[in-house]
Amino acid sequence: DFTTRNGKTKWVWSPVSNSKEDELMQLLQKHGIDISEFTWQSFVELYVEVHEQALSTVEVDEDELVRKVRIIKIWLEANVQSQRHVLVIKTKQQRGRTQNFRSLRTLSMRMRALQSWQEAVREALFLRLGISDQQQREALNIELMETREEVEYSVSFPGLKTVYNICEVHCEVLSPQDQQWQYIGLPAANDFTFSRQEPIANTGEFDMVITRWGWTDAAEVEHEVERRKGRKRRSADDAIVTATDSDTSRKKVVPPEPLPVSGKDELLIMRVMDGKTTDWAKARRAAEQIRSASYSTKDFYNDLVAAFPELRLYCVVREGGTPHGEGKILLPSISALTTSASRTGEDEYQRTIGALFCIFWLMRQHLDGKECFCFGLDNDWNPRSKDHFKDQELEAEYNKRNMFFEKTDWAAIESLLVGAGLLKKAGGPHDVERTLAMLVLMTIHDVMKLDILRPTVGCGEFSGYQNGEPIGDHDVALSYVLDRCPQALPSFAGLSTSMQESIKFTHCKLDYNMGWLVQAEAPPGALFKAFREVVLSGAADDEKCASNIAFYFVHWFADLAGAEAFPLQGCEKFVLKFPLHVLSSFIDSFAVVWNLGPKTETEVFEDYLVWRWNNMEQRELGPAPSGFGAVAKMRLVLMAQGNSAEIIRQFGKLKKADQLVLSQELAMSGCVNQKFKRDGFKEVGGPAILIYYSPALMQKAGKQDPGGAMVILAEIFRQARSLWPLSSKAEDCDKTVVVRIDVLKELQVLNITEPKPGINYVLTRVSSQDAQVKIVRNLDMKELDQAQRLIQFGRDDVDTSCLSPLRRPRRSANSRFSWLAWTG
Repeated sequence: DFTTRNGKTKWVWSPVSNSKEDELMQLLQKHGIDISEFTWQSFVELYVEVHEQALSTVEVDEDELVRKVRIIKIWLEANVQSQRHVLVIKTKQQRGRTQNFRSLRTLSMRMRALQSWQEAVREALFLRLGISDQQQREALNIELMETREEVEYSVSFPGLKTVYNICEVHCEVLSPQDQQWQYIGLPAANDFTFSRQEPIANTGEFDMVITRWGWTDAAEVEHEVERRKGRKRRSADDAIVTATDSDTSRKKVVPPEPLPVSGKDELLIMRVMDGKTTDWAKARRAAEQIRSASYSTKDFYNDLVAAFPELRLYCVVREGGTPHGEGKILLPSISALTTSASRTGEDEYQRTIGALFCIFWLMRQHLDGKECFCFGLDNDWNPRSKDHFKDQELEAEYNKRNMFFEKTDWAAIESLLVGAGLLKKAGGPHDVERTLAMLVLMTIHDVMKLDILRPTVGCGEFSGYQNGEPIGDHDVALSYVLDRCPQALPSFAGLSTSMQESIKFTHCKLDYNMGWLVQAEAPPGALFKAFREVVLSGAADDEKCASNIAFYFVHWFADLAGAEAFPLQGCEKFVLKFPLHVLSSFIDSFAVVWNLGPKTETEVFEDYLVWRWNNMEQRELGPAPSGFGAVAKMRLVLMAQGNSAEIIRQFGKLKKADQLVLSQELAMSGCVNQKFKRDGFKEVGGPAILIYYSPALMQKAGKQDPGGAMVILAEIFRQARSLWPLSSKAEDCDKTVVVRIDVLKELQVLNITEPKPGINYVLTRVSSQDAQVKIVRNLDMKELDQAQRLIQFGRDDVDTSCLSPLRRPRRSANSRFSWLAWTG
């Protein structure tokens, strides 16, 4: 015995016994269970689940000892594009291992003793998916399907019979188009990632569990269930199916552990990255060894993830508590879905790794870089050969990859690397400092796609955003951090001053988005204004500046090459998705900007449109158009990236009101006193309107219904113009506002023009610079304010003879409409 606090507290040692452990051991032995066949971990696991967690019972049933386990199995269903989809598990990462599930596995969880199935459903949906109790009550229809028993002898507990009592429950998402479901991949049925922490028994520690979910056709799931009926389960503790540790269909790298955050700051990234440092030894090794024959892609990847802490930002999640105090869950907030394509943060991580791999492979064309770029990697991280594509269904894929390998102008790509200063000359050697700067840029360039990280302007004005306004554009958001708080990104802050300046010049000063050019997404003012200022200042003639401009083009090329979220498959975006002539056009497009200076922004953009038109594969298009609507036709064709003749035909069939809106809005320059020479629209005014992701809409919805996609764009332009009325003031003529349609770009035309009852598309001006489309359920018209607009489709009473961007036709009493609201 002893005392503390000057004798005030007396402590004694007492023997510890656990009668429950003894009772369980005696019970097993009494009924013929040989516990010597149990591992000590198995016995501890059985004791914990019976006596501490109450997740199973051990009972005597007709003189036989039986372990009874209750399981809730949930079929979460949503109607996506008129097809029933069910939520299934794709992968699960736990205790350092990743399982890739070949078979279809729905949401399931063990139930506690005496727990009702209703309570189990509520708990499972929250703990496994983050669906709150209120959202379950208001937005799900939950029904018990059946209760059944399955009997198995567990591998973990030899000789102990286990009876599984399985409650199957059907949960239907009532309004899958509602934006509130974005964090579980709806309405586009995208994959998403959910992270949670589970307590490790008897340790006081927690294990991170990362689950990737996906939506699949309900008929496919039902077919698989029927196929497995009567088949014995291989694992008694797996309520649905078994898993394998490898999935050869798609190759991804293992994502980092989620980075939990809470709250919302003006500059949240500063708090998130506080205390995190760059491993400069590994970062420098990646840059130094990038062209070494003894340095593999796997070596490169291992150094990247160890070196750059910013990579974890792609897996940032909001932290929350569980209803029973059993640890924590990391909620996959809407912010964990990127603004582009509603991708998950993990997808953006895979895409970033893919872009970094692209740089690595292009820098070693003299070794195996071209092979890795085209064919991807095998299980040992070596480039795949023809032998890896033996299956008949892969033969066509191999032929396409091989054609890219043989036909691509690799010398032109190497010349771009030389121009960017990455290679000192064709064939090498390379510039280590410049290569390191490129690796840092590729690491950080998309982190602001996670909207939880985007800052609010702290003071003054920044790129048109006023004090207190959230920055909606992810490129502007990163520029804000690099300019106002560079120490928030330690890998950037640790570079030499000259390399920091190269990145800031590339990302901030140029303010150039190559994707906006190649798909004709933006008006010339938004595209070229900052770039032209650089040229006119004479800086572009400077060798260093010219190198920085080429540095940007390499960054853009690699970003697009890694756009598919399967980095170990090679650069599939280019190799499999892009026709070679399109890629060649992209590379040739790099030279366009050098005409800025002697020509205006609008003249350069017009020359580009005509050049692309004249180089289209579909020669039946004829010469480049002129007259009223010419610019609209050329831009719409480039947005669609295919089926050009049908785009022009459908444009001609549009109602005059829609033709007029598209012709006028797409011919706005966003530059004061600048007009397109080939176009008949000569009205001066502004601001110009950039519909962000209009090419995605034309390529997705427009592929099936190009006319319908153009009708949607026309109505969005029409309503956006009512938010920013046409003005002749110089400052307005010299301005472009951004309208984001993220939530629409993955939908088909009828899902937008004929939404289900109660589904409303709502459009709200979020700042002086931009607006955003959201999906709102059961919106009351009285709730609309001056920053919101109603979008209507199917009107037959439009006076097409006098339509202008400033005027809206009246809606007839019988017209069908939906809502597009712009909410702040």
